[in-house]
Amino acid sequence: MRKLSDLNIPIPKEIELYTSHCAEISILIINFMRSKNMSKEEFAVLVDKPLETVEVWISGYCNFNLLSISLIEAKTNISLVTKLTQEQIDAYLT
Repeated sequence: MRKLSDLNIPIPKEIELYTSHCAEISILIINFMRSKNMSKEEFAVLVDKPLETVEVWISGYCNFNLLSISLIEAKTNISLVTKLTQEQIDAYLT
């Protein structure tokens, strides 16, 4: 049986990055849930979202928007994206 990788079709960089970001965010959420011994249902209550939404988030194939990422960060106190330091912001602005 042939695999997709056998076709030797280049994958665009943005698709590689998108896939990586989706998986990484899902892993961070799952690790948080495991560290708290939290079920998907309990996590859904924590973030005030339907269970189906949480299942999509942890599937590894979710196209997260910034509002969802911000909600998850606010409710869990975990960082899903790298934030600039004040020093980096100041350096950019000067």
